[in-house]
Amino acid sequence: MIKAKDVTYEYYRRDPEGRVTAEIAAIKALSLSVGAGEFVGVLGGNGAGKTTLARLFAALEEPTGGVLLVDGMDVSDEEFRWNIRSHVGLVMQNPEDQMLGTLVEDDVVFGMENLGVDPEEMESRLENVLAVTGLTDLRKTPVLHLSGGQKQMLAIAGILAMEPRCIIFDEATSMLPPEGRQVILDAAKKLCHEGITVVYITHHAEEVVQADKILLLDGGMVSAFGTPTEVFGEWKKLREAGVDLPAVDRLALSCSQAGLPMQLPVLTLEGLVSELHRLQAMKHLSSIEGKHVEADPEDTEEEDLREEREASSKEAVLHGLVLDHVTFSYEKNRKKKSGESKATLKDVSLSLAPGDMVALLGNGGAGKSTLLQIMDGLLEPRGGSVYYRGEDVFDRRYPKSRLRKNVGLVFQYPERQFFGDTVYEEVSYGPKRMGWKQIDVQQHTFDALRAVGLSELLLDVSPYLLSGGEQRLLALACVLAMDPELLLLDEPTAGLDGPAKRRIFLLLQNLRREGKGILFVTHDSEEAAEEADRVIVLKEGEVVLDEATGKAFGPETDGKALGIVPTPAMLCLKELKQWGYPVPEAGYRMTDVKRGILRMFEG
Repeated sequence: MIKAKDVTYEYYRRDPEGRVTAEIAAIKALSLSVGAGEFVGVLGGNGAGKTTLARLFAALEEPTGGVLLVDGMDVSDEEFRWNIRSHVGLVMQNPEDQMLGTLVEDDVVFGMENLGVDPEEMESRLENVLAVTGLTDLRKTPVLHLSGGQKQMLAIAGILAMEPRCIIFDEATSMLPPEGRQVILDAAKKLCHEGITVVYITHHAEEVVQADKILLLDGGMVSAFGTPTEVFGEWKKLREAGVDLPAVDRLALSCSQAGLPMQLPVLTLEGLVSELHRLQAMKHLSSIEGKHVEADPEDTEEEDLREEREASSKEAVLHGLVLDHVTFSYEKNRKKKSGESKATLKDVSLSLAPGDMVALLGNGGAGKSTLLQIMDGLLEPRGGSVYYRGEDVFDRRYPKSRLRKNVGLVFQYPERQFFGDTVYEEVSYGPKRMGWKQIDVQQHTFDALRAVGLSELLLDVSPYLLSGGEQRLLALACVLAMDPELLLLDEPTAGLDGPAKRRIFLLLQNLRREGKGILFVTHDSEEAAEEADRVIVLKEGEVVLDEATGKAFGPETDGKALGIVPTPAMLCLKELKQWGYPVPEAGYRMTDVKRGILRMFEG
């Protein structure tokens, strides 16, 4: 289906005046072959060239060197480009980039109408893809009313409806909850069984462990290309490329580095159990006798610190942000058939104080983004009150500038808050509006850029020329430059590679230690378990859980009923207990699992 021979793609980076500042080689001498019906996963760090490669495969860009054939047609030959584009569907990184319809159903049928699909067949396909993506009940809903995750599902539905011979997913599940990602992954595998080629670009390595092949990109070059066992066995290459191993392989590698002779990769829970069976047999045969295996000490000090922070959060509520029985609806005049207005948020009460680190979980459409915009004063609730430092922020006499100076919001789609011509203009805008001296503006701007890991070489680059991951980092830098007291982050790590995620949370934890209050939205239960002191869960617009992290992921909480996805550690512990291994009864972090495994082989 796809054959590439020494494919190169270069472009010029220009300043706002149009002058060339650099020549960028996004793809360098790439050669590979992808067969019809194959499932190929593509991994790589931010800026590795993944999106560029997707656009080349979809004939949206033309190689500047080498030969690229798609379904036997040369991408560089203008005569074939329309045919290639009708055979290859691309689900873009940002779903809003490909939305054209007013209603959900209009957007799905747009592509089919352009292909001249028969009306009866069109209706059949529409119903099918809406069912697959879980959008049937939203068929008549305006696209603007969808959540970020629902928009991603809609973009996928539109491509599926066109029935292309090859579908490229460019991080198309980055803002979906785990169950949503699994739905799309299952649909992609089914397409492969039907002979359709799938190119699946992702930062979630777990999603491609069952792929036919995996392509690892690093700096625009092929670092590895082979089966999942071959590629994930090259963990040093993955680390150099900024790609994290699947959770079970991170666990296995950590145990191996602690002295347990595990054979890598294990890829899945079943693979992990099989490897432990092998090690148990070796232990009984004394084959690993004398090897030094040391478990981590109990993390009691960290738990004590968590309890102290939970107590101080309650005491400090008057110094932070409080929502008191807040209700909100986007529908001012429209009524449901029952005669009641559909509320996006219902009777929400919560608080965020300096020093808090809170994770906000919830399925797509639960109201998470809406909640953050109310907390920042951008949306006014229909009922209830919002207080900052004891003052009602929606009182007509309250100056909103005071709230926004101290409460910073990073949007789900970072490009929505960009308007400067360059990265420097974007980051420095806030400090300038604060009336600071020029030297202080420069200091805060450069400090913020360094904090998020953006190179000063990007200072004169347009924000819109950055990769999706770089744009997310830039949006965070813009808020950090203003030094707010509270930070609201809407899926801050979506679309980021492993090293960038760790850098962001290291920064956020340091800010929390300095007394900043932080609330971050995430679909990643492991992220919430590892980083947050407190977890809030929204379900259909209501707060169904607001507890300390240990309790939120503990056995006393019915996570399934509340919509809490088990962490990889919890799944590991459950699987190991079913096989009779003496692992901890409760645990939600990988350190808990590692400790349990290593103790089986101590001595």
